[in-house]
Amino acid sequence: MAEKLNERLMWEGKATLEKLHKLVQARTNFELQLAPDYHFVLSRHLMPDAPPAEAEEIDLSGTGELFNTVAEIRGLQELAELAGPLSAAGAQVHIQSPAPGILVTFPTSP
Repeated sequence: MAEKLNERLMWEGKATLEKLHKLVQARTNFELQLAPDYHFVLSRHLMPDAPPAEAEEIDLSGTGELFNTVAEIRGLQELAELAGPLSAAGAQVHIQSPAPGILVTFPTSP
């Protein structure tokens, strides 16, 4: 992604949410890194029909609504709180794995 990354956080559950809410309110681009253990469950959840070889890599983009889908995974439920604010802010979400990361960028003013 060409957008400048301003913050990088490691997901530590609810403790990370307050920081993420502040970044969203400030429209600060960020990457949320997930523990490597989330790779398999993310790939199966986001790409349930993909053959196992294709599920090795995740490269998926969308809007803040992707946070609702990710939040369906046990241990990531709190992320659902961010879907609405991210969508309202026009954020773009990009999920990459096998080193699970969620990149969030905000539109720049002209």
